[in-house]
Amino acid sequence: MTRQQAPLTNRFARRASRLALPLLAGLSLLAFVFSGCIIEEVQERFAVEIVVEDQTWNDESLYTIADALERLPEHVVRRLGNRHYGRLQVLSNPEGIAMDGWQPFDTGANFYSNFNRRNEMVLVPNQGLRTVLHELGHAYQMREVPSNRYAWLFFQSEMQEFMSATGWELLSSDADVAAARSVSELQFSHSGPPLWDRLSNDDPTEDYANSFALYFSNPDELLELSPARFEFMRDHVASDSR
Repeated sequence: MTRQQAPLTNRFARRASRLALPLLAGLSLLAFVFSGCIIEEVQERFAVEIVVEDQTWNDESLYTIADALERLPEHVVRRLGNRHYGRLQVLSNPEGIAMDGWQPFDTGANFYSNFNRRNEMVLVPNQGLRTVLHELGHAYQMREVPSNRYAWLFFQSEMQEFMSATGWELLSSDADVAAARSVSELQFSHSGPPLWDRLSNDDPTEDYANSFALYFSNPDELLELSPARFEFMRDHVASDSR
């Protein structure tokens, strides 16, 4: 590990075991204290803010956030979201609603947003590790994108290199990209075989986020599934050579 501290997962377990002895008769209080410990340590060690007010958190969801962040290199954690909009705000609610009440989907869904010049990652409660890493992947890939201009990602060399390595082609013109806000307004083609069982949208940003999530959760699986994606994540994301 690069950080000179014990892994969060081990330290949470030790702290919980110490707290459990005097609080056996008050399990709800123990859960409250343990959740507070996770939030405090996550916010202290990583460039994120766990939003508590009006949110639905439990120990499992907080533990997964901590686990996901612990797996990322420090340079990736420092670049989650556009730095001009402050720290990444992490929310958890079943409706998939941002801090200002904005709900981009009809039903509860996970998403990263820099709408209204805020870095927000909104999660439906009790998401698994790969889902959390997927959304962190979006936060990282959008780190230089202006507010509500997600389509402009395709002017950047990193996404162009990912597309070249993985068989994607942007069919929309530069003028189309400049005028677009959402990636869904653009058109793509893909020359490679189908790779993912599920994509919320068939485009290279979702492919990137899936590749990011699998690389940092099970790199051997990504290497077997797609050497090109593994090598891209290793050389362009995991490495801080740029």
